[in-house]
Amino acid sequence: MKRIIGAMLALILCLGMSLPALAADNSAVDAKIQVLEQTYNITVQYEKDPDGSASIGTGTLHILQHVLEQITPDVVRQVSAFVKEKTGRNLTYSFVYKDHYNFGLPSSVEAHGVFYEELGLIEILLPSSSAGTYSSGDNPLAIAHEFGHALEWVVRSRYGNRLMAEWQDFNGGASYSAFDGRGSYDPTTFVSLYATSSYSEDFAETFAHAVVRDKAGLGFYNLLVQNGVKTPLGKKVDYLISLLPQCLNNTQGLTAQLQKVYTTPIYVEFQNQRLSGAYLQYMGYAYPRYVLRGIMSSPEINEEIATSQWSTEIGGWYVVSTTGNHYLVFPGGVVRRQAASLQIAA
Repeated sequence: MKRIIGAMLALILCLGMSLPALAADNSAVDAKIQVLEQTYNITVQYEKDPDGSASIGTGTLHILQHVLEQITPDVVRQVSAFVKEKTGRNLTYSFVYKDHYNFGLPSSVEAHGVFYEELGLIEILLPSSSAGTYSSGDNPLAIAHEFGHALEWVVRSRYGNRLMAEWQDFNGGASYSAFDGRGSYDPTTFVSLYATSSYSEDFAETFAHAVVRDKAGLGFYNLLVQNGVKTPLGKKVDYLISLLPQCLNNTQGLTAQLQKVYTTPIYVEFQNQRLSGAYLQYMGYAYPRYVLRGIMSSPEINEEIATSQWSTEIGGWYVVSTTGNHYLVFPGGVVRRQAASLQIAA
């Protein structure tokens, strides 16, 4: 009997070992990547989980596509061609888990991406797990910010090193300082606290916010013009707009996109509902992808998040709390409570 049982177990083990493991189905992600690579002449890479599945979904790629559309295919392709000329490879977006990296930042500060000029490589850092992360896909500000570094490289190479000095003249004597995630800043000079850390981060942050924060409810243009006079931040945006045609071809689409920050109204109707309500300005530095929980648990709101998703139509995260309340969370930390649910496609 023992021999029979042993033989049966051996047979089962052999059969089990001969059965091929089910391969992860990344076909939808790969198909979307192929379209993006062909449209923009870039390369898109992603890490895989232990089971072989992609670390990203089509939602992340949808946001990448949306940001690149805002920048315009012409400009993206030109920047990628410049990168290939310098590095031998197309501009590459690589989505990787952030637990591989230690940037030495304070514990209160999250790194969201990095651009390696010598490689022409943009790495977008993903959380190591979904725990504590309340948005689907990746952050459009991070995607645009890292592209801003690549764009600055092109502009600096063609315009000259005077670019840095001319840009810093708009700061009105305000100096850059080491970034520790704390402190205050004049929002009419710097678009974010992180922008105060260096010229290159100031350039990339200004570009990213001008590309992404052009949607209803953001009120970004109020920081660019006050009492009919351009602020230092407004002058930076104008300077950026004037630089593009000097250093690239066919920039009309991107300059028109950047100019939208001057014309977008604060309040508009979306699906017959005004984007208004509770208002909170989160002053600490971090992209909303990592601070949604912090914002929603603030004394002004104090609710836990049940679900959230990025909405390109309104340029923010649509959040439903565990108590059934509905919020919009915009880049820059602006939170608006909605009177009722919005019909936003996933």
